[in-house]
Amino acid sequence: MLDKNSSKDDDENVKESIETMSQKFLDILVEAGIGANVIAAELIMNRMVRSIVHPFDRPDFSKDVVEPYQIYTVTKALEKNKSITVGLSFQNIKRQILSDDTFTDRNGTSYLDPFYETEVSTENYVEYSKIIREEKNNKKKAKHKT
Repeated sequence: MLDKNSSKDDDENVKESIETMSQKFLDILVEAGIGANVIAAELIMNRMVRSIVHPFDRPDFSKDVVEPYQIYTVTKALEKNKSITVGLSFQNIKRQILSDDTFTDRNGTSYLDPFYETEVSTENYVEYSKIIREEKNNKKKAKHKT
């Protein structure tokens, strides 16, 4: 979908927009016989669109004039994620650790953060265990009454 070998000044490359890339992506899914819906494809594309000015952030599409943006490859989108834990969970770890961005710009949170904690809270586990035990006891009591 993205022609990484074309020059930046190539007219076709400049005209590429989120709409055309989304349509190309959907066409590829249909041609490949992958039964993903439009929402799933849009969610994938959503994470790949980044601001040219602030490469760790998405452009604000709610504004009348949208700042320039680019569409990253999956690899680059993961490496340029605001959350360091997302990037380090993928690949090119050495390049990410040696990058100044790691220490200056990458301060976001993600769903992977708990996997990197030194201590893991078991409060939820204990609470869920109590609820499950109570439900089992209630079922046993209900069985004995009938």
